[in-house]
Amino acid sequence: MNSVFVISNTDDQMVFHADWVETMCIFAADGSASEEDLYRALSQEGGRSDNKARELAHDAFIELADRTVACGSASQGAYPFELSQRRNKLSLADGQDWPESSIPYLFQLMTCRWSMASVDRTLANIDPTAVFEMLCAEVLGSFWGTCSGTSGAFVFGTAAGATLPTFPEKVAHIVSTLREGGAYKIAAISPGAGDGKLDAVAYRVFADQRRGGLIGFAQAKTGENWRQHLTKLQPRSFMSKYVTSPLVIDPVRIYMVPHRIHHDRWESDSLEGGLLFDRCRITQYADRVSPNVLENADRWLRAAISATTYP
Repeated sequence: MNSVFVISNTDDQMVFHADWVETMCIFAADGSASEEDLYRALSQEGGRSDNKARELAHDAFIELADRTVACGSASQGAYPFELSQRRNKLSLADGQDWPESSIPYLFQLMTCRWSMASVDRTLANIDPTAVFEMLCAEVLGSFWGTCSGTSGAFVFGTAAGATLPTFPEKVAHIVSTLREGGAYKIAAISPGAGDGKLDAVAYRVFADQRRGGLIGFAQAKTGENWRQHLTKLQPRSFMSKYVTSPLVIDPVRIYMVPHRIHHDRWESDSLEGGLLFDRCRITQYADRVSPNVLENADRWLRAAISATTYP
C-alpha cells in the first residue's frame, strides 16, 4: 500500500503539493504537470473554496521555483525538473531516461510518496532506508570536505551491515577514526539491534594526531513521522554512554531527511534537530555519490514506479 498520488496532508501543505506536482511529472505521458492540473485536483478533492484551491496551487509553484535554486548548480541536472518561463508548468527534464545526477533527488522524492512501513518499503530486494543512510554518509563526506586520511564519513547505522556487524565494533571504529574517545565501555549496555539513533559519522581531524577535530553525528530519518525524532540523537550523551573518555569538542548534531522542509518550519526544526539536511541540501552535495549507491537508489526508484498504477 502506498500514497504516491495522495494530494493533501495536514502538515506542510505547500511542500506536499509541490511533491505531488513533481510526482505527476514522473508518471504523466508528457512528463509534465501544471498549476492548473494541481488546482483541478485540489478542487475535485473538495473541502475548500475555489479561491483557496487556486491560492494553494500558486503557492506550490512558488515552492517549486525555490527548489530549482536550493538544489545548487554544482552538478548539472541535480534538480531533475524544469519550470516553464511563466513558472506555471513543471516538466521532467530528461523523461525517464534521467541522468545519474538526477537519481538522488528522484529517489528521495519517491521515498516520501511511498510507504516506509517495514512491510511495504522493500522493492527489488532493496531497502530504501538503508540506501538513504548510505547516501547521507556520502553526502556528509562531500560536505565535510575530502582530504585523504584525515576527513571523510561512514555509515554507523543498520546499513553498515557486515562491515561493522556489532555495536561495540561500530563504536570502536569511531574511536579509531577520530583518534580520541579512549575505548568502548565494556560495561555499557548497547541498544540491542539498534544503533543508538546514530546513522552516520563525519569527521575532519588533523595530522598532528591531537584531540579536538570537527565531528558530525547524523541521524537519517525516513517516513511521515520524522519530526517526532528531531531530538532523539544526543551526541554528548551517546559518547558518555559508550566510550571511556569524552571527546574534547562535542560532535555537531545533524538531522537528515528525504523530505523538503518548508522555510516557515526551518528555524523551529533546526533548533530541535541541529544542522538540517533536507532533500534539496542533500541533493546539492550528492554530486560525488558512489556508483553502487546510485545503482541501488535507481533500482528501487524504478521498482516503485513499476509497482504504481497511474490513475
